Amino acid sequence: MKIDKFTKFVIRNYELCILMIFSKKNIRFAMRLLLLCSVLSVLFFLGNVIAASINSERMIDNVIASEQLLYEEGEYYAPVRICPGMMKKDNFTDALMLGAAGASAVDSSSVVVRAMENICFYGEDEPKSETALDVLTGKVSVAEAGSPYGRYWHGYLLTLKSMLSIFDLRGIRIVNYILLYSLLAFCLVLSYRRIAGFVSVALLVSMMAVGFPLVPDTLQYSTCFYISLIASATVLALPVRRLTGEWSLLFFFAVGAVTSYFDLLTTPLLTLGFPLTFLLLRRDSLPDNKVWLGSMVMWGLGYGVLWAVKWVLSSALTTYDMIGDAVNSIGIRTVGEDLHREVLGLSFAVWLYCGLFLFAAAAFGTVYAVGRKRIDGFSYRMRECFPFFVIAFLPLAWALVLKNHTLVHLWFVWRVFAITIADLMIFAWLAWRKSVPCKKY
Repeated sequence: MKIDKFTKFVIRNYELCILMIFSKKNIRFAMRLLLLCSVLSVLFFLGNVIAASINSERMIDNVIASEQLLYEEGEYYAPVRICPGMMKKDNFTDALMLGAAGASAVDSSSVVVRAMENICFYGEDEPKSETALDVLTGKVSVAEAGSPYGRYWHGYLLTLKSMLSIFDLRGIRIVNYILLYSLLAFCLVLSYRRIAGFVSVALLVSMMAVGFPLVPDTLQYSTCFYISLIASATVLALPVRRLTGEWSLLFFFAVGAVTSYFDLLTTPLLTLGFPLTFLLLRRDSLPDNKVWLGSMVMWGLGYGVLWAVKWVLSSALTTYDMIGDAVNSIGIRTVGEDLHREVLGLSFAVWLYCGLFLFAAAAFGTVYAVGRKRIDGFSYRMRECFPFFVIAFLPLAWALVLKNHTLVHLWFVWRVFAITIADLMIFAWLAWRKSVPCKKY
């Protein structure tokens, strides 16, 4: 039987794909990825168990003092008058986090159940801080006010309960200010020394534009900024020869996993956008398509897979159907069910997204039109800079996918647009340069 040319072409390419997929290099990478995923799963589980075991009278006293402070401040206290709707603190969630720390100390369940259920306090018509105070002072039982919130890892409890064993929320805020500002300063210095001064300016401008000075004062806001700045500092500090393609993929898988462990779905995209931007600038092999696309995919896998591991473990080790709860929450956050609240937030959100898109489109068109006449090889330079344009609009894609979550929590989700500000600045800057000024060390 004769085989036509098209069939031969398909067979030949199919064979090449099979050989490529099952090459020694890819099999070795898959084994390393599986090992990394297994190790992280075990570490996260042990971290939760250790956190559930940290209990002391001093810690409970500090939780009570902290909840009292949040009750006095109010659930959504705005310390500045400039745009108070977007620059307010989330004491509501901070009270929930502190309540989770207190609940695991007074709950009589086994350590494993406490580690997987993650009981939090919910009051009917009162602030969470007041409900937590009622439980911790013995006025209400854990069974009456507590409810499982195990669809998140709540990894922050490992560090939060350790710190609460020493001082209360006032002390934690001071530590946050010292550490976060130190990390930001470290990244600014490294980006200046390793790449260029303009990159430091872009980082500083983007951070200040989204209210970075307010971040250390709120537990929930701090988490993703910590992970983002630590991951960025890692990328900036390592020698260029260490930033290989395989290392980048495994690194971003780990970063995504750690984000899902510590964060409560606040601004997780920050942990991808800034480290990836610095990685591309330091590798100096733009457009570097395999690395930036692969890193995005691996970050998403790390974030999603390790988050799903928590649902499976919680459902297996407790009587609560955590998988069903998580699936239901995904449906709500991506589609939405409260039309009234969505309509209230929609006007601001639409103007924000459209304004950013129009600004970027105008900037892109202007830079391209002018640069094409003035700079030799400008079209090639635009292709090199394209990854930063894509990274700049990751927050928009994130917001559109998680529509309900974005609109309901717009007043803290908007901080992910720090990525947009920084990467659009870097995109425009690189488009006018003849080469990326990356230093080879």
